[in-house]
Amino acid sequence: AFTPLELCRYDICLTVPDDWTGTGEVQVRCFPPCQLATIRCVGDIFLVDQAWQFLYSYWLPRSRYQPDNLPAMEIYRRQPREIGWLEYDLDCAVPVVPL
Repeated sequence: AFTPLELCRYDICLTVPDDWTGTGEVQVRCFPPCQLATIRCVGDIFLVDQAWQFLYSYWLPRSRYQPDNLPAMEIYRRQPREIGWLEYDLDCAVPVVPL
């Protein structure tokens, strides 16, 4: 709703062996340990959107935290190949630091 589509990007992350290196547009990035504000979401894409809206519009402003300078994540508990693309089972997670 806020970012023009041409400025949006979506990164896919997974764990790889320590000696693995990326090629081309595939890059290796180490994600540091951090605190996460999470909300579990089991439902359709509209429920996922509501979960993100809740985290950023309701929970964060009322918490004693602010987003860290790290990307937010969708952590899949069950992959789409298990349950299809019409329902999701994931955690919406925002790295946070205390105010």
